Amino acid sequence: MLSKSHILAKQKEQEAQAAVQVQPVTSPQRLTAGQSNLDLLKGSFDFLSLVQQDTGEQGRLSGKCIHFDKCPICGHQDCFRFYPDNGSDVGGTFYCFGANGNIGGDAITYIEVTRKLDANEAIHHLKHDLCGIPKTGKLANDVMVTPLPPIRLLSEVKECPPPTRFAIPKIAPIRSVSVVTGNSGVGKTWIGGEAALSVASGTDFLGLECVQGDALFVNTEMPEDEMVRRLWMQREARGLSHDIPVHIITTAGSLASLQDIHDHIIAECNAMHIHPKLVFVDSLYLATSGADENTASDMTRQMLMLQSIATKLNAALVFAHHHPKGSSGSRSVLDRIVGSGAIGRFVSAHICLSALDAPVQVDSLNMTVRKPYRLEWGKSRYAAMPEPLDLWFNYPIFELDTTGELATYSELEGSTGSQKRQRAAEAKSNQLVNAISNHIAEHGEQPTRAQLASLLPVKPRTLVDHIKEAMKAGLIFEDRSTEPFRYSLPQE
Repeated sequence: MLSKSHILAKQKEQEAQAAVQVQPVTSPQRLTAGQSNLDLLKGSFDFLSLVQQDTGEQGRLSGKCIHFDKCPICGHQDCFRFYPDNGSDVGGTFYCFGANGNIGGDAITYIEVTRKLDANEAIHHLKHDLCGIPKTGKLANDVMVTPLPPIRLLSEVKECPPPTRFAIPKIAPIRSVSVVTGNSGVGKTWIGGEAALSVASGTDFLGLECVQGDALFVNTEMPEDEMVRRLWMQREARGLSHDIPVHIITTAGSLASLQDIHDHIIAECNAMHIHPKLVFVDSLYLATSGADENTASDMTRQMLMLQSIATKLNAALVFAHHHPKGSSGSRSVLDRIVGSGAIGRFVSAHICLSALDAPVQVDSLNMTVRKPYRLEWGKSRYAAMPEPLDLWFNYPIFELDTTGELATYSELEGSTGSQKRQRAAEAKSNQLVNAISNHIAEHGEQPTRAQLASLLPVKPRTLVDHIKEAMKAGLIFEDRSTEPFRYSLPQE
């Protein structure tokens, strides 16, 4: 016969198990389309029911966790634990103690390991398949669900809040969104790379003292290896430590919307305990799949999504954006942004990178070229409007013009006529550069003028003119130590 104390203990155990058991469901809890924010999804999602469906068990309570006899990850017995939500916003966590599992995390991680998906696919599965959020082409109302704050009485505020903090002074205010604009190919990616390296190392960015912290570079344009190569070269050129915390996430080639990118960044940073001071998104047009950059409502939603990233990560967010085709140099800096005016009105700071009509500086001995640029402000919400910065691009980094010699020059975007002439000259020079590059790759040696003449459909006299113009621009070099002369490219 069982003792009275044994019977009472058995009853308490049964009551505890009943308290945590959830009735079997055919599908996890469904949410409305407006509830797509990742934190809200995880907090509202019935994670325990999903585990119960996968295992075919209800589980049994033991202390603060729920035991399952069959592990849905490694298949072993009694090695899987579920930890109910303890008031956080992740909706519960799990851990597999098996030798083939030994992993834990939230619902996203669980979906990754049980469905053999990557993080982005797991988020998609949670949103659309498990939570029933429609897969819309546009964001519609699929913007962050953030509780609105209560009304505050000014007299109840006892201390004046501190001024806005910056990751990069005058450019990147914390918990705000800024933009750097310029023509295609002007160097916005290089500027973004230097900004990330400067924050990660706590060094100056073009003379502006940065706050040291992690930096996250969101690469939407190029293969990851190419982006890594560029950042690596910039880091080496500046003599920075290999240990500085620059993180890279590449979405190039994907059809991810900005909502997807938003959710993925937040999930990855939380999972990896990354707390970036600066997030640089390169660039907006590839991160806003499905949105119309000329529609104010679409762009407002995109800006709110970027603002959500900055707010949730307590970081400064800067994104790159382009200028419209044609002449824009006669416009004010703020009016050069392509697309809806909602972009310019939303951002806290707008800086514009432009090439100057000053001559390039060619170092034939070291086979290097310095090209002139100007960085100027179109908007500065939290700081006095700064004076423009004149720069030299000494591949692969920018340097301040400390002599003042660039101050008298104008931007190349000035007139339609000058742009047409510039584009025509660039096209001819690019043909020549490509011919030299292809010859070196194929034959392993620098080409002669005669060999270039056989590669390009131009007359000999015209080829001579093209060579002179390209040499003047520092795009190619003439090696006169051999006979006949040979032609090479600047070192990269």
